[in-house]
Amino acid sequence: MLVEETSNCDWLASGHAERAPLIYVAAPYTKPDPVENTHSVIRIADALLDVGVAPLVPHLSLMWHLVSPKPYYRWLEYDRQLLLRCDVLLRVPGDSDGATLECAVAEMHGIDVILPTSAAPAVCVAAALEWLSRFQSGVQDEARRFTPRPRPSSGRTGPEPASAVRSCRPRASRSAADPEIGHPPG
Repeated sequence: MLVEETSNCDWLASGHAERAPLIYVAAPYTKPDPVENTHSVIRIADALLDVGVAPLVPHLSLMWHLVSPKPYYRWLEYDRQLLLRCDVLLRVPGDSDGATLECAVAEMHGIDVILPTSAAPAVCVAAALEWLSRFQSGVQDEARRFTPRPRPSSGRTGPEPASAVRSCRPRASRSAADPEIGHPPG
């Protein structure tokens, strides 16, 4: 899926560019520090990009906010508009009211939510690839209704599952009439 670097964009005009899945990366932003959290999310996004998906990182509005500050609710609305254009939401573990709200919005609009078991880039990528495999294999209904696998008990050994995927309904059934979600006070 990855395109080799070229000195021009002939590959784009040639029609050889495949549409990569667009993954919204929902993760802590304000707690404990926006810059530190943005750095962590960029590491995850780099790892996702390396495997051929297109990560959308709302944290990159950090620079925009430094130049032109906006109230919190305005950024949430902007992020919501971005999220509604994505194929799936990757919910990076960590305390975040905003990312929790984004998960609720995704589920209201039938967008899958990937729940990795850790914020480590490799675990987030494994979870995204697990979702992608289910989605591309044509078992979309099963992927969207994927039940989280139980974690091994303390007496058992073996790898932990990389993720769970959940959704309310298939993406195709989304409509502009879906209910809006309110904003917290600024």
